Amino acid sequence: MLTFQDYLNSSDKIGFINDAIIEFKASERYKIANIAWAYFSGENVTILERMKWFYNTNGIKQEDFFKANNQIPSAFFPKIIKQECSYLLANGVTMEDKFKKDLGKKFDNRIYKSGLYSKIDGVSWTYCHLDSKGKFCEDVWRGNEFVPLFDERTATLMAGIRFWQLDVNKPMFVEFYEQDGITELQSNKQNNLIVTKEKQPYKLIKKIDVLGERIEGENWSILPIVPLYSGILKKSSLTISLRNQIDLFDKISSDFGNNLEDAQDIYWILKNYAGQDMEQFLKDYKYYKTIQITDEGEASPHTIEVPHEARKIALEILRKQIYATAMATDMDTLTGGSLTATAIRIATQDLDLKTDEFEINVIDYIENILNIYNEYKGSNEEYEFKLIRRTLINDTETIDNIYKFRNDIDLETALRLNPYISDADVDDIIKKLEEENINKFSYEEENTSIEEPENGAIQQKENKEEVV
Repeated sequence: MLTFQDYLNSSDKIGFINDAIIEFKASERYKIANIAWAYFSGENVTILERMKWFYNTNGIKQEDFFKANNQIPSAFFPKIIKQECSYLLANGVTMEDKFKKDLGKKFDNRIYKSGLYSKIDGVSWTYCHLDSKGKFCEDVWRGNEFVPLFDERTATLMAGIRFWQLDVNKPMFVEFYEQDGITELQSNKQNNLIVTKEKQPYKLIKKIDVLGERIEGENWSILPIVPLYSGILKKSSLTISLRNQIDLFDKISSDFGNNLEDAQDIYWILKNYAGQDMEQFLKDYKYYKTIQITDEGEASPHTIEVPHEARKIALEILRKQIYATAMATDMDTLTGGSLTATAIRIATQDLDLKTDEFEINVIDYIENILNIYNEYKGSNEEYEFKLIRRTLINDTETIDNIYKFRNDIDLETALRLNPYISDADVDDIIKKLEEENINKFSYEEENTSIEEPENGAIQQKENKEEVV
C-alpha cells in the first residue's frame, strides 16, 4: 500500500502516480470490488464461467458439449444491498428547509448513490466542488476509481488519484488531487502518463476591480474528498461466506434446469458396443441417431428421474442462510398473519443491527460534507439533521391502534402517526379541520329551529328565551 509519504519521497512524481494505479488495480480489494459489482449487476461470475467437463477414455479432460449447461444467476446481492440503502437513505436527509434548499435538489440522490457504492466496493468517495455557475455540488465516485494516499501517522487523506478508461483500446484519464489543486493527466500510445493540464486551484473566482476582470484561484482548507465506508471493516458486503452461499444456490438452481433438459433424452446400456469410445458413441447418437453394435450386441434405453424434492429443500435452506448471513429481511416471509407489528420487528431485527453500524458512518460522512459546505458559505452554522428509516409497518394495524388510543393523544400526534399522511401535510389538515368546525358552528347557529308552544308564545330551543 502506497502512502502520501511515499509520494513525497518519490523522485518521479508522474511515475509514482502510474505505479500507484497499477498496484491498486492488482490489489485484492480492487478485484473483490469488481466481482461484487458484477454480482450487483446480475452477472454472477461463478455460475456464468462454469463449464461442463468430462474425461475421455484416455483420461484427458474435455469440455462436454452434449450436456445441458444452464447458467442462472440469482438476484440476492442487489436485493440485499438495495434493501439496506433504501431502509436508511430512501427518505433522504431531514433538516431545515433553508439548508436543504441551499444544498440542492439532488443532495439526497447523491447520498443514496454514495451508500450503494460503499456497500458494493467497501467505500465510496464524494468530491465537493463548485459547478460552472459557482454553486456548491458533489460528485460521487466508486471505490474502484479512486486511489487514496493516506498520511502514515494520522491516517488522514492527504491526496488521491482518480482514474477511468472507457475501453482497453482507449486512453486512460487521470486526475491527481492534492491539497493545493488538481493536475490532469492522460496515457499515451506507449501507456505512459503525460500531463494535459498543469495543477490549478479548486475554486476559480471571477473578480472585478479597478484593474479590470480577472480570475483568481483559491483552495479549500482540507482535501475536498469525503469517504463513506460500508462498515467497521471497510469491506464489500459481498463476503466470502455470502458469495459461496449464493454460488451454491446458483449451481443447484442451474443444475435442476440441466437435469430437466437432459431428462428429455435417455441414457443407454450398451452390450458389445462396436465403437471406439464413449465420445464416439455420443457423437453417433447426437448427429446420426445410430449406434454401432456387434451381432450379439444390445443397446437398451432408460429414462432419468429428476430428484425434485431434495433440490427444493436445499434451495429453501440456502435461501434462509443467505438472508441470515447478509443480515437482511426476506420479504417473502412477511405475508398474512406474519404482518403484525411484533412479527415485523422480529423479522427486521438483523437489518436494524446492520443498519445501525452503517448509519454511524453515514452521519460522519454527511457531517464532513457539511463542514466543507460551511467553508463555501463562509459560516459556522451547525446543521441539525437526521435519517428517518423506511420502516416496515402494517398500515391497517397502525390505524386501528391510533383509533384505540385517540383519547390519550392529541390530534396532531394522531395525524403524524398515520402512515397515509406526510408530516408536511399535518399543519394544512389541522387548519382545514378547524375551518370546518368554525363553518359547522356558524351553520348551526344560523339554522337554529324555532317552535310555537301550546300557549301560543314563540320559544327558541337553543337559549330558551321567550319572544313577545
